Amino acid sequence: WLKAKPSRPKQLRPAETRSDTPAMTAKILKAALFAAAGISAEGDEFLGDSRRLAAGTCAEKVLDIYFGNNFKKQITIKAGSQGGEMDCPKESAIPGGKIKYTCGAGGGTWSTEIGCFDCPALGLGMPEKVSFEDHIRSIIAYPGVEGDTHKENCEFQDGKKYKHGAIIYKCMNGAWKMEDTTCTDTPCPTGKATIDFGGGLGPVEFGVVEGSGTVNLLCPSDAPNPSGQVQLQCTPPAGGSQDVGKWEFVSQTCQLCSPMTVEVQFEQHKMKLSPGGGALNDVFSTPCAFEDATYDGGKISYKCFQEGWKLFEASCENYFCPEATMIVHMRYHENDQNVHATSSIKVPGHSKPGTYEVSCPVVSKNGLGKVTVECMQNGGWKLIKADCTGEVLERLSA
Repeated sequence: WLKAKPSRPKQLRPAETRSDTPAMTAKILKAALFAAAGISAEGDEFLGDSRRLAAGTCAEKVLDIYFGNNFKKQITIKAGSQGGEMDCPKESAIPGGKIKYTCGAGGGTWSTEIGCFDCPALGLGMPEKVSFEDHIRSIIAYPGVEGDTHKENCEFQDGKKYKHGAIIYKCMNGAWKMEDTTCTDTPCPTGKATIDFGGGLGPVEFGVVEGSGTVNLLCPSDAPNPSGQVQLQCTPPAGGSQDVGKWEFVSQTCQLCSPMTVEVQFEQHKMKLSPGGGALNDVFSTPCAFEDATYDGGKISYKCFQEGWKLFEASCENYFCPEATMIVHMRYHENDQNVHATSSIKVPGHSKPGTYEVSCPVVSKNGLGKVTVECMQNGGWKLIKADCTGEVLERLSA
């Protein structure tokens, strides 16, 4: 008979005898999350059971943080239970900020609030990857403040390198977020250009593909000349390789007059006007509000002629007799009855004394009649005569 030989328990190596508890697993995950933002934090929760703390006490904590542009520093919060604050390093994105720390009632770990930046570092712990046209690259952005922008060049891991443009991140709402990608092998990227034709067309947005030189685009279908063209020109970038050019307006044949900006002088006063696009005989007018003076009345007008926009009217004036509203009290006979009526008329301002005519109120018996008024030397108005009823006009009052 064969005698069974007792089997020996397998001898495990030290690494094999470890059995991570759920609590230990949570601690490892927490450390990984800190690492993703480029921050390492050490305290009693990472020291196993080798340190015992009094109840309500928080263990020493070490923060290893990027505070600013390629500036990293360790900050140590000593063991204790009393919270406090310390100044941010002067190299921080917000050099006048504070690091605040508190210890909960149960002790354990310091809670920290870092006011040294609005957006923590990106890609210094857990990699930040961005994809553009099937090309991939890593992004690193150091801590920043709200509104900061960070640009990375258009060089990708597979060797693709675009000639112009950048990958643009912006610090928004406490985190770096990708705002735009302008990578292109041509000076001007794919984008949009808005042209204000004025009149009924107004602003129109055109889509433009990447390129250089000039491009011709079709006019809007509701333009005065829908078979015409809009010409745009690529203005190359003036800066480095991360900059891109801009599509700029050159000309259009969608309508006769192109948008323009012109400086107008009336007497010794100046203003800038910007008529939009216009069809033949379109008129662009504006009140007489100059840079250093405003007239009581009149206007500056440009008109679209075959040759383009031309000054058409400059009637700015200050009134000797100002605008006025007058009440018309009328009495006339109708259907065997005496009728009394009251209405009002607007008398426009005038720059010189003299007599002027104003139309009767439309509710008058004689709606096509006229009221004659006089601009007097004292700057006031006086009624001369009226024919609003065909009979009697009792009085006119300001």
